[in-house]
Amino acid sequence: MSDIERVRQMVKDGRITEAEGEQLIGVLGSANAADNELQAAGEQIDAEARAIEAGNPRHLAGAPLPPFETDNQLPDAQSGADGPPAPRSANTPTAPAAPAAPVAPPAPGAPAASAPTGSAPAGTRWVSLQMLAGDLDVVVDDAIDQPEVESDGPVDVIVERSDDGFRVRWDQPSGTFLDKMIGKLRSGNLRMRLPTGYGLDLAATAGDVDLVGVPYLRGHLTAGDLDATGLRGIDFTSRAGDIEVEAELTSGSHRLSVTAGNVVLKLAPNSSVAIKADASIGDISSRLPDLKTSSRSLGESLAGNYGAGAATLDVAVTTGSIKLDVRRG
Repeated sequence: MSDIERVRQMVKDGRITEAEGEQLIGVLGSANAADNELQAAGEQIDAEARAIEAGNPRHLAGAPLPPFETDNQLPDAQSGADGPPAPRSANTPTAPAAPAAPVAPPAPGAPAASAPTGSAPAGTRWVSLQMLAGDLDVVVDDAIDQPEVESDGPVDVIVERSDDGFRVRWDQPSGTFLDKMIGKLRSGNLRMRLPTGYGLDLAATAGDVDLVGVPYLRGHLTAGDLDATGLRGIDFTSRAGDIEVEAELTSGSHRLSVTAGNVVLKLAPNSSVAIKADASIGDISSRLPDLKTSSRSLGESLAGNYGAGAATLDVAVTTGSIKLDVRRG
């Protein structure tokens, strides 16, 4: 008997109400979907690695690779007619290709071009990064005007201009088709420095993420922990892992969604945000003044304003806990 069937039997036996049963079945469905996604990602990585080791690239022809390139990104330099780019030293900071028309990042302290309607002001410049596996450490450096990246993996890292900032990708400077596939799978851990004012647009499958001073974060993480300080905007989804965030929220709409894991959110004292939080199975605790939780059979919810409530924040956890606090110091 499956877990969902057991819940239905509990409803039939009168051990829980129909409403409680429906809520529990919904939570189990979300948890099963997350588990299936994690399993599928692991199976895909294992299958591609086996195909590479066996020297059988045809195995990969019928299945899509992890989403390192998307339709709205620049084409891979290696696919051009002029052949592969010139080799460069691996595992060292990589400078971006010279842009035709440089775009300056926002000046520190400069006012936003317009009020933000999302998690970041209109016109925010982004650094886009897609990772299959590996840890990511990001800091902000006000002495640079373009991202700098180091990798401990066996492949080179390329930083290129995009329509709204920069994107980071991996490149194998020379070698066979299989060498390039290995580069996709074994990107390694990354250490990145961002210019002041740039946000991070992240799509990651497995690995821990540590951000210091990055103002805006959007994207998703399948499995891993997120630790971020200095945020002023966030729109992020995690399937499995804990999230600990320090943020100053004064305008815009912000969102945190976790399927299985715990969320710790510390707000700057000058934040102004209307908060809605919900833990389907789990608990919510808050040290923010005038915000109280309401309990139900399986979980808890919270709603209220911190400050004047100029910004909005939605926090949702399917299975886990939510802790809200004021940042000290």
